[in-house]
Parts: sequence; C-alpha cells; structure tokens
Amino acid sequence: MELDNQLRFVANFMYTLKSNVTSDPLHYPVEKLQKLIPDIEEGSKAQFDSICDKTMVGFVQNRNHTGTMEEHPITCFYAEKDKARLYEAQVAGLNKAQSLS
Repeated sequence: MELDNQLRFVANFMYTLKSNVTSDPLHYPVEKLQKLIPDIEEGSKAQFDSICDKTMVGFVQNRNHTGTMEEHPITCFYAEKDKARLYEAQVAGLNKAQSLS
C-alpha cells in the first residue's frame, strides 16, 4: 500500500502450515518440510491456512528519500485488522439506525 505522503507499506498476509503437514514446523527440518510441500503453486496452497486479518512482519519505505539501498532507511511493521472499526459493521449500524427513524 502506498500513501499520499509517499510512505509504502509492504507485507504478506499471515499464514500457517496445516497440522496435517506438521504440528511443529519450527522444530521440523527444512529439508523434510520442502518434501512435504509440492513445488506446484496450486498444490502447495492446500498445505497452508491463511490468516487474512493479520500480516507477517513487513517494511515501510519512504519514497521521498533518495540514495542507495544501503543508505535508505527502512522501518519494520506488522498489521492486525481492527475488528471494532470494521467498515461492514459501521455500514450495518448506519443502515439499522436509518431504518429505525
């Protein structure tokens, strides 16, 4: 996502390995994990659960800054969906209030 102030936020949505692949991926040898997950993109999707209300750690880049990649300041971030401020809930609340008037 890129804002008008030239800040760019880049992160992937969070995902986990399904328990049928392994129940403890942090202590499973990478070589064995690679064999469990197919190389074909469509086949590998079945091995993961998406968590679409959170992101993994990403980075913020200021596009106004010029210079080399080594000089370019980058900040890390992660995001979680604020379920108290969901657009859908706000619209539903407005529609309900309008129908009561």
